[in-house]
Amino acid sequence: MRAATLAFAGVAAFGLFEAASAAIIPAKAVVAQVLLERAFDRSVATHQPVKPWPWADMAPIARITIPRLGLREVALDSGSGQALAFGPTFLPTAAAPGAPGTAVAAAHRDTHFRGLGEAKIGDTIIVEGIDGRSTSYRVDSLQVTRWADAETATRLGSGFLGESAAALIDLISRDTTRARERLSDLWQTVRNQGTVNARDGRALAAALIALGDTPRAIDVLESVHPRGPWYAAALRDPVFDKARSSARFRSLVMPDSSPSARAKSQTRSRSVP
Repeated sequence: MRAATLAFAGVAAFGLFEAASAAIIPAKAVVAQVLLERAFDRSVATHQPVKPWPWADMAPIARITIPRLGLREVALDSGSGQALAFGPTFLPTAAAPGAPGTAVAAAHRDTHFRGLGEAKIGDTIIVEGIDGRSTSYRVDSLQVTRWADAETATRLGSGFLGESAAALIDLISRDTTRARERLSDLWQTVRNQGTVNARDGRALAAALIALGDTPRAIDVLESVHPRGPWYAAALRDPVFDKARSSARFRSLVMPDSSPSARAKSQTRSRSVP
């Protein structure tokens, strides 16, 4: 009986710990916004980023307001996963808020951006910068997309992976011209180098396919080196479905079926005593 009571008490304690842990995130978000509001006001006064607390590795960059929803949040400049625990963040690989190009703001949908589910076409979004300038946007379309692409762009910066992910963000925001510019530059780099590693090549090829440029995507995939036994399996990902009608692509997925592969196999067979 005592053992059962202790077991029950242990389970109850674990449950309380989990509940308390879950409550910490919203509480942290509320407290952080108070400190961020103060830091934002000081940043506007000095026109310089002011950290919300001494050990912070991020600072306010803008304040986002959606009047109809009653949403008002201070956004950070870091773009990191850690910053998202405290408030929205603008992705550093995208355009700065108020600047030409596509600005991308990210936040948790169950805390700072939980009201976005009620957004409607025609809503006004006001972004105030620490330089004192204010830019107004109007919602002209709504689309649900994956955070993974934006997160990749944030974490990986301006290399192959980050730029490929940023191009996907451009496509989501219908900035096809900017996406084509990014991907054309990367494709030309691969052509000049003559080779690309598998991770970068796969990301770039996937973005080119999303753009609708399958021939260049296959150019990149053919340049991947080295190719491990997992490479063909990776190309079976649904992201490459639009390329499957190409014989060049099929030869990458099933290399043994390509004419050159068969010729090499026959040569090896004849050379064995």
